[in-house]
Amino acid sequence: IDSQSAAKRSVFESGKVIAMVQESMEVSGGHLHRIFGTVRVPGATIDLVHREMQNYAKYQHVYAPSVAASSGDLLPDSTPDDQHYHVSLRLQQTTFWLDVAFETAYDTHYVRLDPRRSRTRSHSIGIREYRDAHNLGLGLYPEGDDHGFLWRIATWWHARERDGGVDLELTNITLTRSIPAGFGWWASRKARQSVESLLHQTRMSLEAQ
Repeated sequence: IDSQSAAKRSVFESGKVIAMVQESMEVSGGHLHRIFGTVRVPGATIDLVHREMQNYAKYQHVYAPSVAASSGDLLPDSTPDDQHYHVSLRLQQTTFWLDVAFETAYDTHYVRLDPRRSRTRSHSIGIREYRDAHNLGLGLYPEGDDHGFLWRIATWWHARERDGGVDLELTNITLTRSIPAGFGWWASRKARQSVESLLHQTRMSLEAQ
């Protein structure tokens, strides 16, 4: 945010979410979206951010309706400066014509850079789509052999504590199937709205504490 225009920094300082599409591009066999977002949370601390973000059982409430079920386990190789989690989330999405649901798993590290800065990196290690979002008992498609709405996710959070609050920045990269001609605008808008909602819900959860 420090490198953005004065107008954007003013919006940021007011506590409003800023999100923008940094890149939307076709790759071999798929499509990549890279979205940047940021928000300032007055009154928050780095410790509070980590406690809330690591409370995975709460995600299904904080991030509803996108997250329908959630859990996370702290792994034995964790240290105070690098907390390592295995995370499971059941995600729900609505597309133009279809409701979809996914079982997803992530490898996530919370890295403390210094007392006032931290970095969190998380990447998917498994994403499988349910055959019917309204009847999960029908099971899952084989990984990668589905509608292609979501194949991979990588996310980086940066947190900086300053002046009685925390600056949060998020970069999210998703891999999906190739986007039909004429629908790129819709896919980019959905990706940006997803990041906006994630940041807004995170801020609300932190402020509630």
